[in-house]
This record gives sequence, C-alpha cells and structure tokens, in this order.
Amino acid sequence: MDKPQLVLDLAGVVISNFSPRYWRELAEFAQTTHEAFKTRFSIEVREALWTGTISEDEFWLWLVKSYPSVDATRIRELIKEDLTYLPAFNCLEYWSEIADIHLLSNHRIEWLSDLLIPIYPFVRSVAISSEVGLCKPNPKIYKTVESNFANSS
Repeated sequence: MDKPQLVLDLAGVVISNFSPRYWRELAEFAQTTHEAFKTRFSIEVREALWTGTISEDEFWLWLVKSYPSVDATRIRELIKEDLTYLPAFNCLEYWSEIADIHLLSNHRIEWLSDLLIPIYPFVRSVAISSEVGLCKPNPKIYKTVESNFANSS
C-alpha cells in the first residue's frame, strides 16, 4: 500500500523561522525600523537570496553596503542562534512510518545544512529554494516537490 505524501514547510514547522527578535536586532544594527528593513529586503534581495541567484556572500555584501553600521559577523552568529528545532522535529520519525515526508522551504542551504543532518533519514525529499532555484509562491517549486512523489514508496 502506498503511503500518503506529506509536504511540510521546513522553516516555521520543523525548524524555527527567523524570529521577530532576529529581525528587530538586524534593524537596530542597520539603524532603521523593522518594517523599513523588511520592505527593502523584500524589494532588493529577497527573491535573489532565496533562489540562489545571488550567493550568500553577495547577500552579506549587499547588507553591509546598504547598511554600513551592520556587524555582519554578529548577524551571522544570530542566524545560528535563532534557527532551532520545533516540536514537529520530534515527530518526524513516527510520521515517516505512516507517510512519505517532503520538506520545502524558502531558505539558504548554508544556514540549514547542519540542522538537516538528523532530519534526512526521515524524509523522502528536501527542496530548499536556494538549491532548486525557485521560491514560494512560484508554483514551479511545488511541482519540484511533487516530482519526488513518484520516487516514493
């Protein structure tokens, strides 16, 4: 019998998303408001960062060029501090017995790679936007995930 296919958003479901604290601290370093920072990020680099069109290093260069007061070293440390496992992480082994799990996320693989190591044994596929070159809400990223359904069972 084929298992059901379960697609989960990795960030915000299995691993924490960037917290409001992270964005606030980043905005403080940038000497701007949280809203102004997120707006500029969304307009200037969001899609390029998530799709891998720009490298992680290019993102840090954009950040420091756009906001010279930003301490890129501290912000990089904050990423590691901010990304943690959520309660669903503890359910993956059980869920994998009853469903084929596929993870999807708008993210950078560089920021998730260490956290993914204990997850891989329980999932059929992982689609990180910076690796697949697509980000949500582009329907093609969902088709990428769906293409792994045929390889399951």
